[in-house]
Amino acid sequence: MLNASFKKSIAHQQGWATSTRFSRPAGHVGEVLTYAVPFGLLALAVLGSTGHLALGLALLGITILNRVLLCLLVAGRVVRDRAAFRKAWLYPLRDFMGFCFWVRSYFGSRRTRYRGDLYELLPQGRLRKLPE
Repeated sequence: MLNASFKKSIAHQQGWATSTRFSRPAGHVGEVLTYAVPFGLLALAVLGSTGHLALGLALLGITILNRVLLCLLVAGRVVRDRAAFRKAWLYPLRDFMGFCFWVRSYFGSRRTRYRGDLYELLPQGRLRKLPE
């Protein structure tokens, strides 16, 4: 969303994750595997608690580096967006936020806004417009 406020952008991302959960449930479950940073944090927690803090930090560092390099590769070679080079360091945070949206999609409301109208998300990806 170009030039959207932070709050609107977050709401849009959450709505997208929630609607994907209803429209493509099997794919949505598998989507968790696309988020690297939460797995790096899990490695840090598990390995740190078992006395292998250095290994946990190394694995977290690798996941963060992976996300930054992925951003740089896609920005430079695929979409040729030079501005993204300055913001590549934010991509690990975005990866973690995406995971949070994914988790919340299982606990949030079945309601979402689309182009200003309120809808209820139904099974098989159907929508029902709700009165305001």
